[in-house]
Amino acid sequence: MADWSQEVVIEAEPLESPTYQTENAERVQFEDLSPTGQRVVRAAVESGQPQRRYGYDDVPDQFVYSDYEAVYVVDYEGQQYVVTTSGAGGFPFVYWLYELPFVIYGILIGWIGAGVTAGRFSTRLAHTVGAGGLGIHLLGPEFDFPLVGPDAFVGLGVLAALVTAAWLVHLRFADHESPAVTRS
Repeated sequence: MADWSQEVVIEAEPLESPTYQTENAERVQFEDLSPTGQRVVRAAVESGQPQRRYGYDDVPDQFVYSDYEAVYVVDYEGQQYVVTTSGAGGFPFVYWLYELPFVIYGILIGWIGAGVTAGRFSTRLAHTVGAGGLGIHLLGPEFDFPLVGPDAFVGLGVLAALVTAAWLVHLRFADHESPAVTRS
């Protein structure tokens, strides 16, 4: 999840309607970009949406990423586009708070694993909670949030941690609710 705090945004818009000053912008030929650069710029141009990447392993190294937007003019298929790039490192404690539900969920999974070993929980519960954690992480920053955005991902983590904690509380007190029942 360390990639989460390294967000890079690349946007493109046609030069005829720029909202940025382009006099001092660096001019770049599309063909001169790396394959990663071409893929990201093409996606930004064709979708008209900002392209977000997390971590620095899948971003074009020809551009600058910082808290300030860098402006480039890129020739793409005979038309010029204003391409802006920015990077947000953010404040670490914010990202730590975002990661907290997943840390809690991991602790709960560990507690369930210890409970399975001690005979307090079934292996089915451990497998269900483990599979849920795996499923959630497939939607996360490790894979650039393929289906849900970062906010929805945090919401899923909070929901998973709350449901798991509530279920464990239910299991804990379900054994002690009916003292009149004797077990043989």
